Amino acid sequence: MDCSLPALIEKLVTIGAKFVGHARYVALQMAVAAISKNLRAGIL
Repeated sequence: MDCSLPALIEKLVTIGAKFVGHARYVALQMAVAAISKNLRAGIL
């Protein structure tokens, strides 16, 4: 196992990038749900 500092930093950046991607997806889904809820409330 490579335990050099650059390898650890690269691994940390990769994990962070995946986390940010998932967070953006969740935020988008929440926004879409809120918009569709508001539209339905406005129609009814």
